Amino acid sequence: FNHFKHDYTNAPAISSYLNDTSFVDSLYYIQGMFGLKARLDIDISNLHEKGRILINQVRLDLPMLDTSEVDFSKYPPTGAIRIMYLNEDGNEEYISDYSYSQSGVLAMYGQERYDTSDYSFNFKLTKLLLKVYDKKVNNEYVKKLSLIIYPMNPNFSYNYSRSTNMSRAVMCNYNHSRKAKLYITYTKF
Repeated sequence: FNHFKHDYTNAPAISSYLNDTSFVDSLYYIQGMFGLKARLDIDISNLHEKGRILINQVRLDLPMLDTSEVDFSKYPPTGAIRIMYLNEDGNEEYISDYSYSQSGVLAMYGQERYDTSDYSFNFKLTKLLLKVYDKKVNNEYVKKLSLIIYPMNPNFSYNYSRSTNMSRAVMCNYNHSRKAKLYITYTKF
C-alpha cells in the first residue's frame, strides 16, 4: 500500500487555504500523489426559471495560470486533470460525458488534457447536467452541481493514476481575470 504525506508549511498561499476554509483568493491549487484537490460548486438553480428548455451542450472551461504569470520551467504543470461529480450522498462519480473529449482524443473517466493555446482545460458536461437537471431531492430540484478537480497522469486513465502523478497546477478561480466559465447552450420551447 502507498502512503503520501504532504508538508505545506513553506507554501504560505496554500497554507492559507488549508487553515481557513473561508479564505478567498483568485487562485486554487491541485496536486497529485493524493495531494490537494479542489471542489467547484456551480449554481444551476436559475435553469428552471427559464421555462421549458432543451439542453443542447454544456462546456466547462477551467483556466490555469499561463507561463507569463508562473515560471513552469522547474515544475511543469499537469498534462491532464480529472473532474468527478459529487453526488447528493457525497460520493464521487465518473462523469458520463467522457469516453471522448471535444478534440476527439480519448479522455476516459472525465479526464481532459491541457490546451496549450489558451492555458486551460475544457470539459463537456452535457450528459452530466441532463442527469441532474430534472433530479429532485426532498421534492426540490437540485440547485448546484458539485465537481471535484485533481491532476492526473495523462498516460493513464485508471483510478489509481491519481496516486502515480507528481504534477500540480495553479488554477484560476472566479475572482481571477481568467475565471472558470460554464457555457450552456439550450433551446427554449
